[in-house]
Amino acid sequence: MKSFLAAHPRPPISAAQKAAALKFARCIRAHGVPNFPDPRFPAGGGIGIPGVPDNNPDAPAFQHAQQVCGNP
Repeated sequence: MKSFLAAHPRPPISAAQKAAALKFARCIRAHGVPNFPDPRFPAGGGIGIPGVPDNNPDAPAFQHAQQVCGNP
């Protein structure tokens, strides 16, 4: 039996998408969420954001940073 990821591979991430994701992470950090991690780009495709216990997406600082930075 094939794994889900083998049966449904993620599309590759372009250089522009990687740059946008890194820029987003830097912006979030600059606007009040200093522990927001850089994304990871797994060999199997996609974008991974490591979880950090202190980063609460419902926190006012995170909400403000996301409004300023938009989405990657």
